[in-house]
Amino acid sequence: MIRGYGVFDFFRTYGKTPFHFDEHFDRFILSAKTVDLEIPYSKETIYSAVLSLINLHPAENLGIKMYLTAGKSDDAFFHQGNCSFWIVVAPLSFLAFDQAIQLKTVPITREIPTAKTLNYMQASIYANRFKRLGYDNIIYLDQNKLLESSTSNLFFIQKNRLITANANILEGITRKVVLELAQSQFEIELREVLLGRAIVTGK
Repeated sequence: MIRGYGVFDFFRTYGKTPFHFDEHFDRFILSAKTVDLEIPYSKETIYSAVLSLINLHPAENLGIKMYLTAGKSDDAFFHQGNCSFWIVVAPLSFLAFDQAIQLKTVPITREIPTAKTLNYMQASIYANRFKRLGYDNIIYLDQNKLLESSTSNLFFIQKNRLITANANILEGITRKVVLELAQSQFEIELREVLLGRAIVTGK
């Protein structure tokens, strides 16, 4: 891996079943193409490997990460197209649905919002810094616009409106599923979400 040059994707299982693998793999391909990398194996080969790892693991609910990097480099800068790929599987721990968390806004954005890159330096620095002060995670803030958390998209509900940011974010697969499920129950607003009163007024 040269200079953090790489992308990844993360998905989970429910009872040994991968959650929306096809959509996650499509995003993985898009991320790779965005940064000029090529996945060295077919979708079918990778899916077969994922299922084998799931079946080998004793836990039912797993988090699975697919990594792709630019690989080794003769001069530690330019890559020669020998990409490295691997999969990591680990049991998931998650919060109860009714558990409140503390979030801290920080003035950062993703370097390449359309690609899920390995560059989480700023997010990791801020998340760890504020974790020590009692916060559970951070929210990216771009000139008073609330974008996303370091690991999640953001949704706001006001009466029958479901509001979420529509630009400068990594569009999550779970976000897509939520929007599809919610459209019959809510008026969907994809727009800038401003910190303060604008969250409510939309102005």
